[in-house]
Amino acid sequence: MARIGAVTVPASIQLTERDILYRVDTAEAKLVIALNDSFVLEQIKNLKEKCPSIIDILIVGDGPQQQYQDFNREYIKYEEWKDYSGLANNDEMIIYFTSGTSGYPKMAIHNRTIPWDIL
Repeated sequence: MARIGAVTVPASIQLTERDILYRVDTAEAKLVIALNDSFVLEQIKNLKEKCPSIIDILIVGDGPQQQYQDFNREYIKYEEWKDYSGLANNDEMIIYFTSGTSGYPKMAIHNRTIPWDIL
């Protein structure tokens, strides 16, 4: 995802619909890539109707889905995956949400230098 300039928001599969809605709205997400898991699918079933920023939902995992596109079939259709030019170190790359111990979780936005921060 980082190769095309997409900003990733990793999340636990234990998030409820409310948690997911909050993160999607706060991050102004346009695409959700979710695991093909019965609990996860139940939590995202109304996501497109409740979040106007969402353009699409893709599913990763085994088994066909009637309601959603398969990520593994969709990503190979786009040439953008091959081109990662034009990205700068100060471009956003990943958003983590804090634990939210006092209120809602807060966004922690990291730029493309985050891998160097970890080393």
